[in-house]
Amino acid sequence: MKIDAMMRREDFFEILRQTVEKYYREVWGKEGQLAYSPLPNSQKLVVNGKLNFISPTPVPPGVKIYLAGEYNLRGSGLKHLAGKAVVQAGSRLPWLGRVRTAYLTRGLLGNNAFICPQNRSIRIFDYDAMTVDCMVKQGFTHRYFDNQAAFRQAYAYPFVLPMLCRGEDWFREPILLGHPLARVTDPADYRRGMEAAFAGMEQLARDTAQQTPPGNYAAALKDKLLSLLEQAETRKHIRRRAALTELVERCVRHILRQRLPVTTVMSHGDLQTGNIWLDEEKRTWVYDWETAGRRSIWYDSAVLGCRLRRADGWREFLRPEQYGAMLRLDTNRDYTADERQAIKEIVLLEDIAFYLEDLLELPRDWGTEIFEGFCDRILPLFAGREEEP
Repeated sequence: MKIDAMMRREDFFEILRQTVEKYYREVWGKEGQLAYSPLPNSQKLVVNGKLNFISPTPVPPGVKIYLAGEYNLRGSGLKHLAGKAVVQAGSRLPWLGRVRTAYLTRGLLGNNAFICPQNRSIRIFDYDAMTVDCMVKQGFTHRYFDNQAAFRQAYAYPFVLPMLCRGEDWFREPILLGHPLARVTDPADYRRGMEAAFAGMEQLARDTAQQTPPGNYAAALKDKLLSLLEQAETRKHIRRRAALTELVERCVRHILRQRLPVTTVMSHGDLQTGNIWLDEEKRTWVYDWETAGRRSIWYDSAVLGCRLRRADGWREFLRPEQYGAMLRLDTNRDYTADERQAIKEIVLLEDIAFYLEDLLELPRDWGTEIFEGFCDRILPLFAGREEEP
């Protein structure tokens, strides 16, 4: 999510001010101010809403490295050239995307450092130290932050980036040079990155697999979803509670008829190519473990292999030939047609839970529009489906 979108969703500049001041106070023990009018002895910063960075001008070298990773566009050669043009413009003419000017007490931001706001946090990149600090946004819950930190401390795998240190509201990790897999332009590198990500998740699945008796997992999912839907209607005023409740109950009835045992594993939760990194040494990292938790062995492979986060992801996922991707982590792949349908319904229930939990972790009524868009995609696909007698 870029600054432009955050400005529409939240009181972005006030949240930024409070978070940055808290960061320097808690992490470095320094009192300072961030303001939007000139301060005595302050450093002038450009807030670039299009390219999502806040930095002094001229921009430090680290900004160009950051932009090169973010805007290495996949697809046609024209897109790739467009990405390079964006990097050049952003590093040489940062005022082109300026949405505001900020002023930060001088001496707080390092010579090769800048600020990058995120969905629930801000990140302070320091390319001299080659570290990035992540700080929870003021007013946002700690659940996802604590969840990510707990997972990364508990699971030391070669594909999980280690934390260097952490505090109550922040942690520090190394800066990765390279590109998110979504931005990798070389087809061979992209394939290797996908294979390496799947290999890492297969290892995690093997190490954390637990068998759940037939029906137990689906029943637990139903209880969880009905509770989440009630909360979402009360707190977020969603319009689809009745339709989603009917869909959940219908799917669970079908799943229970199959007597399908479910293997649960530690799951990333949002395993998409934007959360996989290919560094300059061709090593693959899976990052952003905010939504890590125990889910079915089919969920992560469906999200990544079937691209469920794309607008047409669910429509494509329901095609009969797509079941192979969702079984990528599962060693038992000999399922009947009805069982494969039940597996897809389990993935659907888990995906509804993913979107509901994400919605409920945002303050006020933020995120409702995204959730309603998700409902618009899935509900027509399951409308009018006949149940077995």
